[in-house]
Amino acid sequence: ATSIWLAICKRKDPAVDTVKIISQFANPTGALPTARHKDRGALGIGDDPLSASMFLLMVLDNIMIEKDRVIIGSGIKRATNLPTPFGRIDIHDGRATGRWVDRPRPIIFR
Repeated sequence: ATSIWLAICKRKDPAVDTVKIISQFANPTGALPTARHKDRGALGIGDDPLSASMFLLMVLDNIMIEKDRVIIGSGIKRATNLPTPFGRIDIHDGRATGRWVDRPRPIIFR
């Protein structure tokens, strides 16, 4: 529910750092809280498929494709082989490297 609520917040205000907010719920090992259902209980112990996919969706919501450029939100600090419509990019320490399908595209960090 928190991931869905944060996704709505992000749609209303793109400046909201949803990845940072949801990451604060992770335990010291980095595992996200397990998803729970009121009738079926927990799906697993930390980083079960549902909680991991919800986190991934929150991260992907920090990548925007506008016209002819890629915009990376502040929630993404590192990524490898990230797919975009223009090719794949790697992000490390605030720098991005692209392997473009046809021509280089600007990558903007917010």
